Amino acid sequence: MTEPEHATQAHYRAERHAGAWRVVNSADGTVAGEYGAGAAGAQAAADAVAVLERKAAPTSELRAWRKAHRLSQGKLGELLGVTWVTVQRWETGVYKPPPFLHRALRDVERELEQHALAS
Repeated sequence: MTEPEHATQAHYRAERHAGAWRVVNSADGTVAGEYGAGAAGAQAAADAVAVLERKAAPTSELRAWRKAHRLSQGKLGELLGVTWVTVQRWETGVYKPPPFLHRALRDVERELEQHALAS
């Protein structure tokens, strides 16, 4: 079983520079955008970081695991005791999956195997 990624490292960060806010690529220091001063600039930079992080996220290993087991987001959510929206948010990187998710997926996998054997 492929275990899902549990935490993603930030690739972008918002920082103040010369009185204004900007977004910087953490890996190479390149500036991705500049957003002005004050609270509005800080909020715009934070929003940009969120968008860039979602775009930079690798293909979801959870999604690949779910598809390999032929489960919908709804069915996987039901088996895990969460909503399909939570599964979707884990897969898209909006929410970080809980650190124990890989154990829960092992349990789901066993349950699916037992069900297949009983059929």
